[in-house]
Amino acid sequence: MPILTGTGLRLMNLSLVIPCTHRDVVLVPDLLEAYANGAERPDQVIVSVSNAHMADGAVLERIAAIGVSRFAEILILKHPRRMFHGPNRQAASERAIHELICYQDADDTPHPQRIQIVKRLFEQYDIMHLNHSFCFAGTEFRQVHGALQFMIWHQSAIAGGCFPRGRLHDCVEAQQAYGAFTERPVQSGQPVIRREVLEKVRWKDWGELAFGIAEDYEFNMECAYVWRKSMIVDIPLIRYTPFAGRETVEEMLGLAPDSAPSAVPSPASQP
Repeated sequence: MPILTGTGLRLMNLSLVIPCTHRDVVLVPDLLEAYANGAERPDQVIVSVSNAHMADGAVLERIAAIGVSRFAEILILKHPRRMFHGPNRQAASERAIHELICYQDADDTPHPQRIQIVKRLFEQYDIMHLNHSFCFAGTEFRQVHGALQFMIWHQSAIAGGCFPRGRLHDCVEAQQAYGAFTERPVQSGQPVIRREVLEKVRWKDWGELAFGIAEDYEFNMECAYVWRKSMIVDIPLIRYTPFAGRETVEEMLGLAPDSAPSAVPSPASQP
């Protein structure tokens, strides 16, 4: 499967969206360096900072400096209030200017070929919405070659696994995690979409969720049901790396006051 060539295909540009809190924004400079050193760079980077007035000013300056020197365009959204997961992603998405939008959590690590691979998949397949698998801390990324065969779940398999009776609300009974039917670790919180998806589906706040599970669960399920052009690929393009200084569950749900910014974790404390 020649996913890396792009020969004869219509090339697409991509906006990378990085939502973060005033605490985990300390991880964004290294994240930007990882993308800058990748096989292909995003065409636009949007860093959306919740409680920006509580973020470390020196870190924000470093993000801006890296962005200007390493990317074609960078936009830093500084929200003066608490932005929960869904609204933060939505606010950044609305500022995306390119055909594709790729989401990245601040505390996870991207595969060096992530941008390259997801672009090729959208260029080769008639899809609106893409999810891929992930690996855990301590796992090394493998280079992906054009001849490498990997598992793909197309819309028909996704619909059968998520909506067995053809109704959107079937998903709650069918599975509690998007992509669970694949029996692979599907990265549901960092999908890639065509920007057009947002005309019918949006990232919701906690109180708006119809299924009461998570904002990424609902976003992915609605994408698959409404657009019917989804895909899941078993290529681990994200390494999940828990960060000890991230927000607590109480902060995440708005049940506790926002605390002070985190310091950059020392190498010895990182997984």
